[in-house]
Amino acid sequence: MSSSFIGGRRDMTRRYEDDMTIVLNGSKPYIFLTMTCNPSWSEITSELFPFPTPQDHPDLLTRIFRSKFEQLKDDVINKGVLGKVKSYMYVTEFQKRGLPHVHMLLVLESNDKLCDPKEYDSMECHINVEICSSIKSIKYLYKYVYNGSDHVAMEVHKGSCMDEVQQYVDARWICAPEALWKIF
Repeated sequence: MSSSFIGGRRDMTRRYEDDMTIVLNGSKPYIFLTMTCNPSWSEITSELFPFPTPQDHPDLLTRIFRSKFEQLKDDVINKGVLGKVKSYMYVTEFQKRGLPHVHMLLVLESNDKLCDPKEYDSMECHINVEICSSIKSIKYLYKYVYNGSDHVAMEVHKGSCMDEVQQYVDARWICAPEALWKIF
């Protein structure tokens, strides 16, 4: 499959190489930002009749998430709410239950990088973090977040011949919001 087939192995390899070129020619990403769709957003719930759930309207979820993400991109990249952005990259993913989320890496100009904890405290932005309520989960995650452990993902294939099309069909699951994201 060619690199023009979105989600294929060659497409992902091309994107990875493009991103690494950005890092090599610019500098390392400074901010890792994640945005996740919240089906309880008032823009979503206000459009629903008394009985349907947000999951019954993937078109509504997708449109509102995309609108909010475009606003976030404008705030961060054009308005510089986190500092002047030198370069950025992002990927949109969909959870198994269909909710979209975006991971974004930001490279800031050198003079906009925060170096002192006091500078973080003086920022006029809000950082929201939601941690699951299970104490066991928090302890498990704590050791990875605060010990700085790195994780590497890799693929192992037996033999030299692999059927990319069949591998994609076997492993690909597209939810309604993802399909609508691509359509819109």
